[in-house]
Amino acid sequence: MRRVVYQEGGPGGRGTAVRTFEGMDPRITLGGKTGTAQIYSDTPEKNNAWFTAFTPYEEPEIAVVVAIPNGKTSGNASPIARRIIEEYYKLKESEQHSLLPEQNQLIP
Repeated sequence: MRRVVYQEGGPGGRGTAVRTFEGMDPRITLGGKTGTAQIYSDTPEKNNAWFTAFTPYEEPEIAVVVAIPNGKTSGNASPIARRIIEEYYKLKESEQHSLLPEQNQLIP
């Protein structure tokens, strides 16, 4: 699942979501899987698109699944997952900065 997001080349070729996650903060690590559920073989625009990911890769805290009925391709689902993951880390960082240091806490 790591290769889907990070593998630039080599055996199996480029990961299917590498382009979506290029330029993402390198401190954010994740694994992911793309998917397209074919509804009708002659009508690709009716395919269901999905992308699933977990982060951080080393010790996952959250999982994200984006499913788009009639989404055509997983390339339409993975950017949404990226936005969710980036927002998660922004919220996590802002919560850490809003905590008072131990020496400033009130003592009952």
